[in-house]
Amino acid sequence: MATSFATTHTISVGGMSFTPATLTVHPGDVINWVWADGTHTTTSTSVPTGAATWNSNINSSTTSFSYTPTVIGTYKYQCSFHAAMGMVGTITVVSAANVSTVNNTIGFNMYPNPAKSVLHLQLPDNKLPVTITMTDLRGVIVLHKVYSNVADAEVNLDGLNSGLYIVNAVQGNRVCQQQLSVFR
Repeated sequence: MATSFATTHTISVGGMSFTPATLTVHPGDVINWVWADGTHTTTSTSVPTGAATWNSNINSSTTSFSYTPTVIGTYKYQCSFHAAMGMVGTITVVSAANVSTVNNTIGFNMYPNPAKSVLHLQLPDNKLPVTITMTDLRGVIVLHKVYSNVADAEVNLDGLNSGLYIVNAVQGNRVCQQQLSVFR
C-alpha cells in the first residue's frame, strides 16, 4: 500500500489579496485556495512547460479550489478582477528533499532522462528477473512490472503525466533507486 507524503497548503482569498501571496511547495503537494470574502478568481498567468493551467471562481458559491503542481518551477497567478490592484501570487515548486538519492547497488542505467514516452533500462545481469516499481512524488505506485531474461528493458510511459518519478529496481537482494523526469 502506497503512503502519501503530500502537504496541503491553504491560501486565503479575500479583500484584495491572497494570503500568503508567495508559497514554496514540492511536486504533489496540494494548493487549496479558500474564500474569505468578496468575488474573486484564482487564474494562472504563467506556469512551467508541461504544467496544467487553471482558472476558478472563488466566491460565496464556489468557496474553494485545489490544484496539485507536478512540474518544478514558478507558477504565477492572479485574481482576474483585481490584478491591477495587486491581487497576485506566486507558487515556487522545488524538488523534494532527498528525492535524488541514488542507491545504485544494481548498477542499472536508464535513458533518456528526461523521458517522453519510452524509458530504457540497461541491466547488468540478464539471468535474474528485475522488478521495476515507479512512484510519483506523493508515494503512489504508478507502474509495477517484472522483467525476465532482458539486458535492455523498455518501459512504456504513455500513461504517465509530466512530472518527477522515483524508479526502484530490485534484482535478487540488490536494490537501486533513481529519479526520472517525464515530460509531455
